Formats: sequence, C-alpha cells, structure tokens
Amino acid sequence: MEKTGKRPTKAVKDLQRRYERRDQMITMRGRRCEHCKVRYPNWMYDFHHVDPALKTMELGLGSLGRRWEVILEEFKKCVVLCPNCHRKAHAQMKGWIMREMLIDGDVLIYKACHAVQQETDWGDGVVTPSTNLGELYYQIDEMIKSYPYDHVGLIALSGKDNFRKKVLPTYKANRKDNNKPLGFRSAIEYIKKNYPCKSFESLEADDVLGIVATMGHIKDPVIVTIDKDLSQIPVPVYNIDKKTETQLTPEEGYHFFIKQVLTGDPVDHYKGCPGVGDKTADKILTAVEPADYWDTVVKTYESKKLTEEDALQQARVAYILQSKDFNYETEEITLWTPC
Repeated sequence: MEKTGKRPTKAVKDLQRRYERRDQMITMRGRRCEHCKVRYPNWMYDFHHVDPALKTMELGLGSLGRRWEVILEEFKKCVVLCPNCHRKAHAQMKGWIMREMLIDGDVLIYKACHAVQQETDWGDGVVTPSTNLGELYYQIDEMIKSYPYDHVGLIALSGKDNFRKKVLPTYKANRKDNNKPLGFRSAIEYIKKNYPCKSFESLEADDVLGIVATMGHIKDPVIVTIDKDLSQIPVPVYNIDKKTETQLTPEEGYHFFIKQVLTGDPVDHYKGCPGVGDKTADKILTAVEPADYWDTVVKTYESKKLTEEDALQQARVAYILQSKDFNYETEEITLWTPC
C-alpha cells in the first residue's frame, strides 16, 4: 500500500514540473500572444513552430520532461500564440488566408454613420437628424465585405488621450467643435463585440495600424483607409475611396514623411515650414540625398527664422508610429528623433 501511495506523488510532482516549465517559457515571451499582443491565462497559449521544416518535436506537456536545454533549443523555433492566432497562422500556412486587412476604424465608423444618417423636416424651420442602429450595423458589415481582401486581421480605433496634443497643443484644434455623427458610440461598441479590434489610450488609429503592420507577425497585411499619412508605412495600403492599392518602399515612405514635415497638413492642423508647399518641398528634397534630409529640413526652417526644435515638433506630429516606437508592455511611446 505504501508503494502504490508513493507512485502518484512522484507523477504529480513530475506533472507540476512540466507545467512550471511551460509557465516559465510563456513568461520569457512576455505572457502575451506574440501576434495579437492580448494577454490571456497561461493555460490558453500554444507553442507554434514558425517554420515547420525546422520542427523536431512538439512542445506539449509530453515533451516538457526532457532536458531543459533541449526544450529551450526547440522553443527558439516557436512563437507563443493564443488559440485564435494559432489557427490563423496554420490557415495562412495552408494558403486559406491570403491577405489580412488592418482597417482604419475611424474612417469606417464615420463613413457608416454618415451613410445611414437621415434628416426629418418637421416644418416651421425644425429639422432633426436620426439614425437607425440596425441599418448602421448592417452598413458596417457591408462596407467591410466590400473591401477586396479575405480576412479582417484588425480594426484599429483611436484612444481618448492623443499624445500629439501634448507635443503640439494646437494639433487638430480645428476639429474640437465638430460633433461626432449620430451612432458613433454605438458603432464602436458594435465593432468591439463583433470584430478583432485594438486601441490604446494615447494613440490614434493610424498609429495602431502602423505599429501592428510593422511588427512582422502578420504574413501579408494590407492597411485599409483613406488617410494618405499611412503611406509612410512600408506595407500595401488600400484606399477605400479610390479603390486602389499602393505601397511605398521604406525610403519612399521616409521621403513622404519628411515632405509632410516641410509642408504641414491643414487637415490635422499643423503648419509645417511657412511658405513651403508641395512643389517647393519637392524641389528642396530632390537636390539632396536621403541621409541629408533632416539637415536640409532644419536649414529650411532656420531660413524662416525658426529653430530645429520647431522642425522637430512638426516632425513628431507628422510621424506615424511603427513597432520600434512603442512598448506593448508599458504602452510607452518613443517620439521620433532624427538619426
């Protein structure tokens, strides 16, 4: 009886050790899904081999009793994924998912809300706007279906505390009196309940798109928007209005960004360098190599009796964040700084 009592104790200890190893490996990767960056309980995660050709063993509980060095060597070939992202990863490997849309949620919501908003004229100068939420939700679904790609990877939404307003208090100040369209909040809640979406308190939807698109965990992303600023990001960008897909190289994206620093953007209410329009900016940048862009920008600002700090302020509101500029754990932003 004593021997049969000891065997389960040893088995339990061994199983406990395997679970501890599994937890340790998940902790080593930040205790988040390495694709969607959402945090789940540890028991939900899977270990996914990025290249099946390099796989020598499964990393399940059955194999976690091996030597720790052997386990860690195999773990280097893997990413830690939630079940949803794990299945998507295998679907991509099999060619079932060809393109993943990263959708600008701000654009989607405004377009859908305005499409279903109606006005009722009651006479005597009284007109009231109204919207049907059922029609609004249907419009959102239909707009997403109309995009010429296979899968919704993510819908990006803006947070409430835009970091750019701390850099430049007048950023988008021209919009502060604009009322949100009817159904705006309801549209946000509908999207959150029915689609994968992401937002951060201090980021605009553009930044969320830029960060996710450059993280490298999505096989074939395409940004869906009407915002020209996303041209800075070196992935395909689909323009909803023009129904065209374009992609700039990293060098072309940098040129686009620097040009924005010179010209400013009246839509977002930052002025750039006084007296510099599109043609002047093109002429200025054509004459220099990309390595000298920033020095040229500073000299142009100084010619208008401004400083490098003025130029840097404009650059930091013009720049769309990428993965290297944002810490997912702390949500800390690294403001753009010239190399």
